[in-house]
Amino acid sequence: MSTKSFVIARSNLVRAVDTALAFSGTDSTLPMICGVELSIHKGKLIVAATDRFRLGIVRMSVEDRTGRAGRIGFVGRDSAVRLLKVIRGGRGHLRDAPIAVTVEGEQISFAFDFTTLAFALQDSEFPDVKKHIAASLANEGTSERWAMNPVYLASFQKAMWSRGDKAIIKTPPLPARPVLITVGEHFIGLQMPVRETDLDSNFTSWNDFLAEEVEEKVPAKKSAPARKAPAKKAAPARRAPASKAPATKKAPVKKAAAPRKRTTRKSTSA
Repeated sequence: MSTKSFVIARSNLVRAVDTALAFSGTDSTLPMICGVELSIHKGKLIVAATDRFRLGIVRMSVEDRTGRAGRIGFVGRDSAVRLLKVIRGGRGHLRDAPIAVTVEGEQISFAFDFTTLAFALQDSEFPDVKKHIAASLANEGTSERWAMNPVYLASFQKAMWSRGDKAIIKTPPLPARPVLITVGEHFIGLQMPVRETDLDSNFTSWNDFLAEEVEEKVPAKKSAPARKAPAKKAAPARRAPASKAPATKKAPVKKAAAPRKRTTRKSTSA
């Protein structure tokens, strides 16, 4: 039974596992890539993951290493997430508190702060990521254009641990080859391009769109003679109705009394 052990700072282990998980698979039908692969290479801990479209490798320094270098084993996604949930956090010196990692046979354990977490290592045939990285590093020449999935490309931001970390991109000689990306001194990864037959159409379209616009001369239209509006007939002036003066009452005329006729009486004496 082979035994390996080493000590790593708590914050470094969190960063390494958390970054690698961003590149791990989630397809349950492919359990051999749903997690992170651990190994010791040239005195450093290597944490690698892939989902077949992207690949990410993180390297971290360790101390007090014992046992032979080489593969440690594969830790499934659920176990890796549980590990992060327990060791993430802490303030001050707790962030850099050492974690003792021990590998015995098919089990890996993490001891810190009087706590020990143990997980079974899965017997998975993880892809040979070192081979893929070495092939991309050896590629000479570059392709002028290649197509990439922006969602996958954004995951490389996870490897940016400080403002000083810069991404350096090495383009492949052919558009169908993976693009090589490094971030700082701790991360290297690959991203497969998107299969696209016409890589120039978008550039041509944008070039035509951003060119100076040429205004087309539109011939002036002949103006039709202005039509005179017909003169409006003046409406006859309306006379204001004469105000009726109130009728004056005539004073009643008194009729003069008819003169009385005088009657003469004849005398009867004779």
